[in-house]
Amino acid sequence: MSAFDEILYELPDDASDVDIESTARELECLHYEPMLFIKTPSFLRMKKGDLMKEINRVLALPAEVASDEIKSGHIELLLYHFEMLTRLRIQDVEAWDQVNEMYVDD
Repeated sequence: MSAFDEILYELPDDASDVDIESTARELECLHYEPMLFIKTPSFLRMKKGDLMKEINRVLALPAEVASDEIKSGHIELLLYHFEMLTRLRIQDVEAWDQVNEMYVDD
């Protein structure tokens, strides 16, 4: 098992499709966009399997497109923001407080 597989295994199971979509729509209304180094299409609707595909896509990028340092930083940010996204999908109050503080209260 790779280190990424272990990290994904520790994440909670995917939320329902309804919860994923409703969370994505709420975040889109706030113009929520996590800071990532590399453009990541459909991030707000990703499931764990999609996240692993994205990690593999990034790792396969040629050095001319992204250095190993950029890839590593991007994957760290991707994992951080995906963990936050999983919390938002289950209506974790503290996670929503963080989002509201950054996107609503300012």
